[in-house]
Amino acid sequence: SGIIGRHPEISNFVLATGFSGHGMMHAAATGSGVSDLIAYGEYRSVDLSAFRYERIAGNQPIEEHVY
Repeated sequence: SGIIGRHPEISNFVLATGFSGHGMMHAAATGSGVSDLIAYGEYRSVDLSAFRYERIAGNQPIEEHVY
């Protein structure tokens, strides 16, 4: 799954990568969330915190939910 958010060691580096063949499906939400993160320092329109870089280092899977 994708990796979205600030790099933990490089403060001015924002990641939005790793979607494999599904990038086009996630492009609008990713762009909206990343622009919020850059402009405001937080997600406002779409909470993409589940895709943070640190989850890869911590081997934390993303739990999927259907509401």
